[in-house]
Amino acid sequence: MKVSAVIPTYNRSALLREAVEAVRGQTRPVHEILILDDGSTDDTAAVAGALGEGVRYVRQENRGKSAALNNALGHVTGDHVWICDDDDIALPTAVETLAGAIEKSGAAFSFGQFRKFHVDEATGERVLADRPEYWPDLSRKTVWVKMLEDFFMYQNATLVAKQAYDAVGPFREDLVRSQDYEMALRLAGRFKGVAVPQVVFLQRQHAGHRGNSRDSFSSAKALQKWVQYNQVFFRELHETLPLSTYLPQGVGYGSESVDRRVALLQRATVFARKKMWEFVHPDLREAATIDPGRGLSPLEGEICRAALVSGYGCAEFLDDPGIAAALHGLAGEGPLARAILRAVTEPLLWHAKTAARQGRYREAAGYLRALRAANGWGGLPGILGSAAGRKLPFRRPVGRDPVPLSAA
Repeated sequence: MKVSAVIPTYNRSALLREAVEAVRGQTRPVHEILILDDGSTDDTAAVAGALGEGVRYVRQENRGKSAALNNALGHVTGDHVWICDDDDIALPTAVETLAGAIEKSGAAFSFGQFRKFHVDEATGERVLADRPEYWPDLSRKTVWVKMLEDFFMYQNATLVAKQAYDAVGPFREDLVRSQDYEMALRLAGRFKGVAVPQVVFLQRQHAGHRGNSRDSFSSAKALQKWVQYNQVFFRELHETLPLSTYLPQGVGYGSESVDRRVALLQRATVFARKKMWEFVHPDLREAATIDPGRGLSPLEGEICRAALVSGYGCAEFLDDPGIAAALHGLAGEGPLARAILRAVTEPLLWHAKTAARQGRYREAAGYLRALRAANGWGGLPGILGSAAGRKLPFRRPVGRDPVPLSAA
């Protein structure tokens, strides 16, 4: 296996050398290192030129990260591609870990975990986060469905066969943010991959600007931009994906009505996590009409309770009372509808509890108001009883063993 390391960069000359040296220091050496400069206006060219042998430098006019990656993919000579951001740090065993997983499984791609860090301004030392970032539980849902719910295949932690990139097509150049998420969905939808629950890189937290000259934004607005650009391609996915592709395990459950209800609830959960409530309400209402005499199953309850626990939070409930008001329409549509409503909105209680613990009392009160508005006073006892019985288990699980994945 020949691994081409690609480092797209834009105005981060102060961090570039450290990123390159981390790639150079791999226990399993890479075949080549390619720096693709997206029209930097700082001294990136000089820094890259001083890095010595084994590093190729290509410059283009500023067109954004996606264009830089597409350009780089046309220059690489390896059979596998490892994309590394210019501000993050690869751990020494990253290539050894990711390449070994591919060779062992025959997968087209592999992906691992990461930890966040920041540099202490006083000491200059790295300060690591207490634990690795979100890792999906793939025991009950396919990688495809989990990927629809959340993004977890970060480029620094992912090694992909060049042929797979060629097959799914180029990175979307209309996406200033989330182009890696959109690409990961295409890869996961067509190819076998393998998850490796080991930390392979450190993600730097800093206050520098993101984006490009077309849409530059501060780190404080990064979350908002992720949501904005995610919605661009998820709106397209809603139009094009068959409902059956939302089945959590990729196969039916032996009954057309069961399959449709489960798939509708799963799709509603996916789009609730993307804050696209105009698609959520119709799916919940239809699901509540399918075999209404059959209660909400444990699987369906689990799906619904995932709707409001994404990394993007659910602050839209604080800003737009209309969301809770629309959900309240389910309260009068029968026992199944009320069970769906309780399961979807129960995490608001957890968000209120978390906000209160952190001293954000106004926010906590807002979540409780939204919970009451959605369920009505009469629905609150049921929610409190359900939450108490399960002790609000909304912590994200962390995997332990490599999990082979199949394309949906």
